[in-house]
Amino acid sequence: MRSQSNQKAFTLVELLVVIAIIAVLIGLLLPAVQSAREAARRSDCTNKMKQLGLAALGHVDARQILPPATHNVAIRTAINGNGIWNRLSFIVAVLPYMEQGDLYDAVISYSTNGQQPWSTSANSATGAPSPYVTRLAAVQCASDPNATAETLGRTNYHINRGDVWVNWDWWENRGPGSNGERRKINVSTVSDGMSQTILFGEVATGVNNSTNPKTGVAWNVGTNSPTTAPGACFAVSGGLPAGGVATWGANGSRWGDSVSIYTQFFTVLGPNTASCATGGNTENWGISHASSWHPGGVNVTMCDGSVRFVNDSIDAGNPATGTPNSAAQGYTGPSVWGVWGALGTIAGGETAR
Repeated sequence: MRSQSNQKAFTLVELLVVIAIIAVLIGLLLPAVQSAREAARRSDCTNKMKQLGLAALGHVDARQILPPATHNVAIRTAINGNGIWNRLSFIVAVLPYMEQGDLYDAVISYSTNGQQPWSTSANSATGAPSPYVTRLAAVQCASDPNATAETLGRTNYHINRGDVWVNWDWWENRGPGSNGERRKINVSTVSDGMSQTILFGEVATGVNNSTNPKTGVAWNVGTNSPTTAPGACFAVSGGLPAGGVATWGANGSRWGDSVSIYTQFFTVLGPNTASCATGGNTENWGISHASSWHPGGVNVTMCDGSVRFVNDSIDAGNPATGTPNSAAQGYTGPSVWGVWGALGTIAGGETAR
């Protein structure tokens, strides 16, 4: 005789319940894992911005000024006036203070032979590769999925030009990022306080032809004037106009170039709004806004080297307001663009921080 087996099996209903429970657990776990990964990436980004701030203070110790945004006369001397020395960015200036002395020497050698910060060709004198194709991890945020795109090395960290919309090479600045030929910014110049003034901000690197405000740049927005209200740019924060976006010259796409769209930003529009240019290319009156892939805001480095997280909801004033004087040099006193604008000024005299 056969003995009857007492072994039990799952019913179909029980199996479906187990599968449903597993699916729910996975659904709960994945966001937590993604959140933990982003927290780690944001922490890494914060540390890089801290190190960049310390490098800037090293520049202050060595040269008694903050690194200029453009027209660095020390670099002009170093390359014997060759090339377009004014186009070399603040990142080039701080390379020796962030353990990148060899890369700095390569830039100087490359520039002395007349080659430019957008060139990918080898050094015409030595045959060495272009230093600008170097992926400089110290200026790239791991949260940015586009930080390593394209041929030239990119950067997520831009210097603050202040709360005035001017072209990249103008003499005027309301932030610490200056035209170094016309104005040198030292510690005493930052009368609003080193710990109360933004030096560097995050900017999401761009994608050509993108209509996403985080990665694209709107062309032909506004007029070429420092009195231009940024409202037209703010208006496209929900999506850039198709056919009216940059096809080249993306945000942060050249770490060695001092033009605004590549290594400068302005505290005229709040974080994660939109980037625009008043002409038909991004190098002409381009305005990069602070932006990041971190949820809810951006990191900024203050002039004292400390790092803060600024929420998207920070008061940035009324975008329909323009600067109060027809000449940029006539814009003095407190910022017209709220707390965000105030954090961008070196001598606005604001009390709200």
